[in-house]
Amino acid sequence: MTDMLTDQVRAITQWLAERAPDVEIDETTVLADGVLTDSFEFVELLVLVEELRGEPIPAEDMELENFRTLRTIADTFLAPKETGADE
Repeated sequence: MTDMLTDQVRAITQWLAERAPDVEIDETTVLADGVLTDSFEFVELLVLVEELRGEPIPAEDMELENFRTLRTIADTFLAPKETGADE
């Protein structure tokens, strides 16, 4: 994981921990299981992810499964995109 990605995941982890202090959160914690308790928190998380990535999330990617865990959020929205054969 790059330093920037690590910082982004850390920011999301901190945000989640403030909302669910009694839940141990790691990259595999299913966020719908006691972490995000209502639709408003999901919208707030979506806005946070957009701020961290520096661009809006396309409507077609706003599927609950893409926000299942920190790992799926990082892989889907924050990880650098491969742009060519040079990588």
